Amino acid sequence: VLFITAVLMIIGGLGFMTWKEVIDSCNPFKKTTIKTSLQTKIIISYYFFFVIASALLFWLLERNNTFDYMNFPLQMVNAFFLSVTSRSGGYLTVYPNDLQHASIFTIMINGFIGAAPGSTGSGVKLTTAAIFIATVHAAICNKSSVDIRGRRIMKDQVYKALAVVSLSLVWVMFTIFCLLITEKSFDFLDIVFETISAFSTLGASTGITPYLSIIGKLLIILNMFIGRIGSLTLMIALRDRKSVV
Repeated sequence: VLFITAVLMIIGGLGFMTWKEVIDSCNPFKKTTIKTSLQTKIIISYYFFFVIASALLFWLLERNNTFDYMNFPLQMVNAFFLSVTSRSGGYLTVYPNDLQHASIFTIMINGFIGAAPGSTGSGVKLTTAAIFIATVHAAICNKSSVDIRGRRIMKDQVYKALAVVSLSLVWVMFTIFCLLITEKSFDFLDIVFETISAFSTLGASTGITPYLSIIGKLLIILNMFIGRIGSLTLMIALRDRKSVV
């Protein structure tokens, strides 16, 4: 059940256009060879890299904690499931409160990055994270352009990626700040986890959601709304509306 559910989340997390390109490129009945786009290559490589790296990290952190009563194969299956579900699913096989803080922090990073564009997942998207990482690498290496797999990324795409990550981080920090004022009875980690889970529409929680105040629940609702449509999309929509008026 865990493996089948994880596979379904992977299918949804990679996105419909990604699967279309993969199927078209592997179709033996096609007369012409169809090459996969750079976006599809980035999505597949980054998705499985993050899934495998997170699964190993979850196993190292939880093998003597929440996975302690499991045998080794079951530990690896649960670590893999937790890695996949923390990106787009939200299902958990262990109680979040029992996880180590490092594991909870890993879930928040996975949820913030999210899945592929046009997928059932949310977050800032894998392609945005890839361009952001490539931009940081270019700055460190003193390069005049941003390259991924030997392909130069257009400046407008670089600017959009930086804007998405920056606006998302600013909004998440602003929401955390507001919740720390309205929800004084909860721990800092619980509020941060609740905020990022809502922004990435992950669906996971440490259990504080039903006990939030009215203002806190409204902030979480707004956070889910902005996280799903995208912070940059919202800013552009507001800007265009002002220009029309």
